[in-house]
Amino acid sequence: MYALHTYVHNSFTCAYDFIRLYAFIRILDYIVLS
Repeated sequence: MYALHTYVHNSFTCAYDFIRLYAFIRILDYIVLS
């Protein structure tokens, strides 16, 4: 059960990092284009 919790937590952390990276790239894109 604990292993599953760790796996889910890691998945969410990974997804959060990906979203943050994507948002950062979008903002950078917006600044460069404007």
